[in-house]
Amino acid sequence: MTLTVVIPVYAKDDPRNLKDAVESVLCQTRMPDELLFVIDGPIPMSLEKVIEEFEERNAPETRCVRLEENRGLGEAMRIAVEHAHGDYVARMDADDLTLPDRFEKQLACFENDHTLAVVGGMIEDFADDVNHVSGKRIVPLADKEIKRYMRSRNGMNHVTVMFRKEELLRAGNYQPFHLNEDYYLWVRMIQQGCKFKNVPDVLVRVRAGKEQMDRRGGWPYFKNQYRVFKYMLDTGFISPGRFALNLLERGTVQLLLPLAMRSWVYRHVLRK
Repeated sequence: MTLTVVIPVYAKDDPRNLKDAVESVLCQTRMPDELLFVIDGPIPMSLEKVIEEFEERNAPETRCVRLEENRGLGEAMRIAVEHAHGDYVARMDADDLTLPDRFEKQLACFENDHTLAVVGGMIEDFADDVNHVSGKRIVPLADKEIKRYMRSRNGMNHVTVMFRKEELLRAGNYQPFHLNEDYYLWVRMIQQGCKFKNVPDVLVRVRAGKEQMDRRGGWPYFKNQYRVFKYMLDTGFISPGRFALNLLERGTVQLLLPLAMRSWVYRHVLRK
């Protein structure tokens, strides 16, 4: 079982956070076979130096795919998956921290069930201090419950997922879908009969803050979620009633609530 870890990098990433994120990948109980950076447009020299450091180590094999201009996460991931050498592909953000036994646990799931297509897990949020947890996102564990949950909310924590590459490609791979690349992908994979699983453990610690909350509100975010739900409605994945309820819930939180209240809802209602 060969594993590629994909880390998208773009100009606004923090070099110190990127270095910490990669070091957390290289401290795994089951090391990846390949580390693949996808550079989404021009980046500053400070980020280039961090990437060069890991390229020089080349343990595991380290490669870069470079996009001439910023094309967004969906397109960056699509291209990265096509270039990945591993049979399995794991996602990793440039500012998060993966727990040491993450890959070992996920690969064990695939070894035990050869019908699985995607394995994810739980996340914990932190701000400045990784030991100060500000929230935890719990998602369903079993395939049936995940698919039911997907009718109204994203049932996978995107930063934790590991894919069987051939199943991802069979469903059409990532596609550009701003801010909802993952949700759109899960629905298409479900429609292709792919099987999902989440482990009950925290796999990734996610750097959270005001910018993250800003991205989860306003018209741009709402409109992109509308597109996902409209696709789900048009393809028979959800009913008209579920579609209307989804929009009502999202509109209330993302459009009507001020930032402070929206942050409270995400921390205390949508997080554990």
